[in-house]
Amino acid sequence: MTDAEVNFLSMARVAYRELTDQRPQWEKLAPGLTSDFEQLRQQLELARTLAENQGGASSKGYTNAKDRAEQEAEEAAGRLVRGLRAVLLDYPNPALERAAAYVPSTLNRLRGEALLGALDAISAAADSAAPLLEKQGVGEAQRQRLTQAIAAFRPLVGSPRTQIVAGAVVTSTLRKLVKETRETLRRLDTRVDNLREDLPALAERYERARAIVDAGRGPGAAPMGTGSAQ
Repeated sequence: MTDAEVNFLSMARVAYRELTDQRPQWEKLAPGLTSDFEQLRQQLELARTLAENQGGASSKGYTNAKDRAEQEAEEAAGRLVRGLRAVLLDYPNPALERAAAYVPSTLNRLRGEALLGALDAISAAADSAAPLLEKQGVGEAQRQRLTQAIAAFRPLVGSPRTQIVAGAVVTSTLRKLVKETRETLRRLDTRVDNLREDLPALAERYERARAIVDAGRGPGAAPMGTGSAQ
């Protein structure tokens, strides 16, 4: 969200709290205000949820997770490759030779689907030669480590685009929601202004709440009923 949108939603929450505190007074006099009040509540709850989702769409967390998963997978694969090379000393096998050809520097140069394909090939070769690997000190635990590492790495391949698209959708939805919330507050401005003579304290507190405090740039007042909220 932009700073202006964050400031606006902060103001809207303060205005909502004022209306909530004095609901017993205004609800008796103007039950028609209830629908807009509830609409504001729903909009603010949705805005909070969307903002949390927007923060979760950050690519930094994705990158860190992918780097860790990639490193773990390469290390697990390296242990099996060394075992396969030992097996080949006694049991030459073209299929095993292809898997055993993945030296650490080769794996390190691979990315995405290419790395995933190499890891799958190493895992398959190790499974096919499991009894022979056991004789070289490479057992089920080592093979399972690579299996688990691949399972952790696979969902992360190609995820950046998915996260970018998801983040864009959340941002677009938030901006639309902010516009709708502005309209709800304009309606509430009119309704509360109508109660000024009967509930002057409510009108005064609500009007103060409708002032947007713009962090770093000072406060900006939004007079009730003018539709001037930013």
